[in-house]
Amino acid sequence: MELKKTGPGKKKGAQVFCTMMEEKYKTKVSARTVQYYVNTKNQAGDSPMKRGPNGDISRDDFKILVTAYDSYVRIKQINAETYENNRKLLA
Repeated sequence: MELKKTGPGKKKGAQVFCTMMEEKYKTKVSARTVQYYVNTKNQAGDSPMKRGPNGDISRDDFKILVTAYDSYVRIKQINAETYENNRKLLA
């Protein structure tokens, strides 16, 4: 369903956008939230940022960490040091 654009610049208003999202995705979005993300955060067309620190790690760094942990486990197994590998130390 195509909704008509309104306003002097033929832009869709926040309420028109919310109505469109409700019909298309069967979910409610507040017009005020849309206005906040478009005007204040300048995130038109972007997904809202998730809370908390950015947890990105590069693919190369992740491979290095996996290799290091794999080596650590193999050394522990070769030396038969399984007594230290309990839940208290892993937590």
